[in-house]
Amino acid sequence: MGAKLFILSPEFVILMVLTSLYATIFPMVPIMFSKVNVQKMTVFVILLSLFMTFSGCTTETEGNKENITNVTTQVATTNKQGEYELIVVDGVIISEITRYTGECYENELQNCENSFAVVVDNKSDKSYRVLNFSVRMEGIDYHFSIKALLAGTRCFAVNLENKSHTGELSVPSVTLIKAEEYTFMPTLHLDEISISYTDRLVQVENISDRDLQGVTVFYKQSYQGMFFGGAAFQLFMGTIPKGQIVQNSDENVIKDGVTFIYSLYGDA
Repeated sequence: MGAKLFILSPEFVILMVLTSLYATIFPMVPIMFSKVNVQKMTVFVILLSLFMTFSGCTTETEGNKENITNVTTQVATTNKQGEYELIVVDGVIISEITRYTGECYENELQNCENSFAVVVDNKSDKSYRVLNFSVRMEGIDYHFSIKALLAGTRCFAVNLENKSHTGELSVPSVTLIKAEEYTFMPTLHLDEISISYTDRLVQVENISDRDLQGVTVFYKQSYQGMFFGGAAFQLFMGTIPKGQIVQNSDENVIKDGVTFIYSLYGDA
C-alpha cells in the first residue's frame, strides 16, 4: 500500500503572495496613478488567479514501505532544530514524530493508514532487549514496543494499536513503561559463524574448529541504516558441525531488507 503526501503547490503559494501584496500595496498607491492603470492591474490579477485555479493547487506524491522518507514529519523534536527532545530513557530519544502508510511489522504484520509513528535513537552504550513506552499527543496515547534496540542504533516504529495520526501539532509527552537491558553483550560471533541470506532463506556456516550446538540467529527488518518496525525475529538453525553449512527458511527474511544483530549457541 502506498503512502500519500499532500503538499501546497508552488502556484498556490505564489497566488497567496500576490494577493497579499495586492491587498496591502494598492490602497497606498498615490492618486496620480490613473484609474486605467489600476483597472489593468486588477484584470491582470484576476486572470492570474484563474490560471492558478485551473493549473491545480495540490500535488500528490506516491511513496511506499521501501521509501519511508516520503512520510510527513509532523513535529521536529531535536535540539539541533531548536525544539525539544523526547527522552524515553537516559540516552534514548524520540527524534521524529511522523505518520506512515504501508506495511509494517510490530507485534504482527499490519497495514497502516496515516498511522502515528516515531523514530527512536539509542545514543547510549546500553542495548535494550525490550523498550516499551507511550507517547501522548492531543489527548491521545500511542503505545510502542521496540525489541532489540542495540547501542548506537535507531528504529522506525508504528504504534501498536495502529492508531492514525490526527495531524494536529502540539507538544507531546512520553511515558516509559518498561526498559529491559540485555544481560550479555549481543554479538554475531562472526569469528565462529558466517551468515548469508536471500529471500526467505538463511544460511549459516560453522567456520570454527568445533561443533556448535543449538545455533539461533536474531535479526530485525531494516531500511536505509535504521531498523524498520519494533519487532525482532529469531531463527533456530540447530547443531552445525565444524566446517558444515545449515540452511533454514523464514518468510520474514527479505533480501537487502534485514539486519542480523546477534547469535546464540552452546556456551557462546
